[in-house]
Amino acid sequence: MSITDPKKLRSALGKFATGVTIVTTMSPDGEPVGVTANSFSSVSLNPPLVLWSLSKSAYSLEAFSESGHFAIHVLTQDQSALSNKFARSGENKFDDTDWRAGTLGSPVFPQYAVRFECKTRHQYDGGDHFIFVGEVISFDEQNLPPLVFHDGKYAGTTQLEKLANGAPNNQAITNKFVLRLLAESEFLTAPLASKKLSDWDLSGEEFILLAAVKLGGIKTLSALQKEMNELGFVFDDELINALVSKQKIRLLDQENDREIVLSQDAIAAILDISEQTTSPTQRRHLRIARADDRHIENRQHA
Repeated sequence: MSITDPKKLRSALGKFATGVTIVTTMSPDGEPVGVTANSFSSVSLNPPLVLWSLSKSAYSLEAFSESGHFAIHVLTQDQSALSNKFARSGENKFDDTDWRAGTLGSPVFPQYAVRFECKTRHQYDGGDHFIFVGEVISFDEQNLPPLVFHDGKYAGTTQLEKLANGAPNNQAITNKFVLRLLAESEFLTAPLASKKLSDWDLSGEEFILLAAVKLGGIKTLSALQKEMNELGFVFDDELINALVSKQKIRLLDQENDREIVLSQDAIAAILDISEQTTSPTQRRHLRIARADDRHIENRQHA
């Protein structure tokens, strides 16, 4: 198989099961910084060295390059929401997150399967990433099962899988796809996804909200807020107002809540972006969703 196809290569690399980590440090101005990474690996026992890699386009690159230290948290099986939170680009990842300064100054979390605090020893060029090698200064273990990532999704009995497992019908399949799509938000950073988002005048966060409403069958703002909170995503009125101004959604006034109505443009965007940037299995779920839409539309016009 040709290595010139980045999507196929990414899929092949995803067959290797890994743990999931959050790597943290402090920025030059004293702000906590953290990213989700599954590139963590042991290098040497004597001296004790580990490595991980960070995209050259990452917002946090300067902080990790200049701080001289970092902490690696191997996440537990029930920390998929925290993984999703730190996988997103942007600021405010530490809002509502319990942390303190560790031995070297990097932010450390109270829950983890294993935590390593490291001094940065080397930074190497690695194609579209930089490879960071750290010397382990201290580490700690907790007797908790780790979060595992395989074939583009979390493995094991995580909260997402418990939510996704329902009756074997089209709606259950569609809901399972939605939960996976929201959990695997790193796909929004792929070049094709970025172009598609730009074509439809959407940010990654706006797309996630639209996908939850459409494919998750969410009807109201309060239900959307609850769903996003459970999955580790945070949104505010600014995102909703942006979608209204772009005419992607309408809000209908109700006595106790506001109903969300998607525009036809928004529905087309959701299906187009999702179908072009997800796995073959997920695309099959999308075709089921589209078939359901056509069936409903035909019944309405019958």
